[in-house]
Amino acid sequence: MARAWAGRSQEPEEAAEDFRAFGLPVPVLVDPAAHQVLSCCRTTVDVFMSLATQWRRAGQAGVAIGLEYGAIRDTLWLMGLSPGRSERAFLFRGLQIMELATLEVWNGNR
Repeated sequence: MARAWAGRSQEPEEAAEDFRAFGLPVPVLVDPAAHQVLSCCRTTVDVFMSLATQWRRAGQAGVAIGLEYGAIRDTLWLMGLSPGRSERAFLFRGLQIMELATLEVWNGNR
């Protein structure tokens, strides 16, 4: 999902990696064009999309180096979300997975 958002279509094996990263079973058929989001990951994807302008950049070229983690709490508040402790941990891990996938695409590592 994050790779597709960053401008690169997702191959079936990459989609399967995303499912495994969330500790979820990999569906038999993964349609990368559909970009279906499981209900348990919907909040993570919504928050990630809401953080679209919150990237740290470095150097004169303004290379993206990661999300501005300090913006997550405010984004959750602005979205009217108040996840519990375990939900926050799941959400943060999911954001990191999507962040790394995006950086891989933007930095040409995949």
